[in-house]
Amino acid sequence: MANSDEFQNENQDKKKVVIPDNTNLNDGKFASEDQNKTDPKSENVNSKKDSIADDNTVEQPHETTSPPSSTSFEEGFAKLLSDVQREQEEGLLNGSLIENPSHVSRDAPANEKTPEDIISPMETASHVTQDGSENKEVLVDEDASHVSRDIDLNLVYPKHVFEDLPPILKKPFEEVVTKKQQQDLALTVLLAVLSGMLPNYFTKYDGTSISPNLFLSIVAPFGEGKGYIRFIKRILQKAHARKLHEADDDKKRFLDQMAAIESGESTMKKSEVEKPKLFRLLIPANNSKTGMIDLISQNRGHGTIFETEIDTMVESIKMDYGNFSDLLRNAFQNEGHSLHRRTNNESIEIESLFLTVILSGTLGQLFTLVPRIENGLFSRFAYFSMTQDQNFHDVFDDEKLKLENYFDNYALFFDDIHKALEERCSPVFFSFQVKQRKIFQKFFQTMKTELRENVDPAFGGVVHRLAVMCCRIAQILSFYRTVIDTNIPDTIVCNDLDFNTALEIINVLKRHTLKVFYEMPEDAQKNSQPREKEDPKLVKKAKELYTEGMSYRKIAKFLLGASTKQQTIYRWVNDL
Repeated sequence: MANSDEFQNENQDKKKVVIPDNTNLNDGKFASEDQNKTDPKSENVNSKKDSIADDNTVEQPHETTSPPSSTSFEEGFAKLLSDVQREQEEGLLNGSLIENPSHVSRDAPANEKTPEDIISPMETASHVTQDGSENKEVLVDEDASHVSRDIDLNLVYPKHVFEDLPPILKKPFEEVVTKKQQQDLALTVLLAVLSGMLPNYFTKYDGTSISPNLFLSIVAPFGEGKGYIRFIKRILQKAHARKLHEADDDKKRFLDQMAAIESGESTMKKSEVEKPKLFRLLIPANNSKTGMIDLISQNRGHGTIFETEIDTMVESIKMDYGNFSDLLRNAFQNEGHSLHRRTNNESIEIESLFLTVILSGTLGQLFTLVPRIENGLFSRFAYFSMTQDQNFHDVFDDEKLKLENYFDNYALFFDDIHKALEERCSPVFFSFQVKQRKIFQKFFQTMKTELRENVDPAFGGVVHRLAVMCCRIAQILSFYRTVIDTNIPDTIVCNDLDFNTALEIINVLKRHTLKVFYEMPEDAQKNSQPREKEDPKLVKKAKELYTEGMSYRKIAKFLLGASTKQQTIYRWVNDL
């Protein structure tokens, strides 16, 4: 492929696959609370201990983000997967999801990554003020070249997520997107962008075929770095420009045929000439419903809506002629859509919708689009919630001048793949391995139970769609690990490394979803308990008790006098 080889690495040796570290106290757990109980004495061995200088000094909270010991973790994981065959469980307990002779064992050499190496993907420090309130934590990059404040570490991808990406997807994070606060945003947007560039690629899910298309909403205070996504958007521009050129050629064909009829050179009737197609990849949200359906129909059901201001879509949906929210809801599951226009007695039928939607804006803008959790659009979006940065970024950074050219060149590879997939006569199919399917089922069953009981009963539907997103992320990762040029196989089986990475990513995105949910007005959370006023001492005690193995309900009974207030304890323990 022209101009794209420099961005594609050769196949790397398979890395050791590790069980995701999202089983720690603050993350979604593979196992239930009882399964994750640990000995408080062993749990406190490596915790930070701060001495109390005097009665006026507030004791610093214990670290609650350290995962349980590997032994208790493995026991809990094995118990959760009791229906998995013994030989498969042994593969898991050795630190891998898939049995593979190339995987590294627990006795790996010092230069190989082991589960213990990635327990703490980044160094953190807490600061406690005299009134007992805990300031935002500080993230220290591996090279310690700079410190970024106001980063919520519960919303950060572990370092090894980037290390384990397929080679072509890893490139930007090794070469130009090297700051942690930019990497997480860039990776999330990159996956969403690429989800819209994989036509003719499907997997079987819940009895139907689904495509990799994702819905993503980036939420941040105004003026706080959302603009960085414009560089990732440039990956779409190459394919979009190519399709616009195809549209120009089709228009020229139409005009030439009409001119031939008028000059008598052709015996065709004007009504027989096919109208020119409006080929494009990017579909504007500033559109009427009819216009939206027209464009999507002319592009065989495909398109990407990418708007840097959510208001653009909100304003269109508010109009009677522009309310296409039902079309978006249908598109998430690749359902079809139909429209009949009385004016020309014309009907448009779209058998399947393959839409990717990427929006960014403030919380206020988002809540005008999805005012409550029961709104059908809330659960269809993955959320990435950004926090305010106290630093004024370097607006004269010469490195940013390179980003446009970098991503323009980076886009060449993906445009070639996009074109090759479009031209295929038969689709490519993706599948999970049998053991991965069982783990997938257990993972999301545990998540559903956790969120329904401790957040909101309506979160059952949210988990169902997080599972769809996870499947799609695994599709994307495994595709780009398998495909290194335009020779695309008919089938792709999920790579074990990519399966783990997809679970890691969706677990962090789950926490972003919870953060957005808790930012909603309380009247929009009708099934949730009223929020208790946070007392730093109670929050600290709740975390300590949970670390010692006490359940959310028992902590709620002990600290708040009612076991039914476990939702409050869940939010405190998980820093939500």
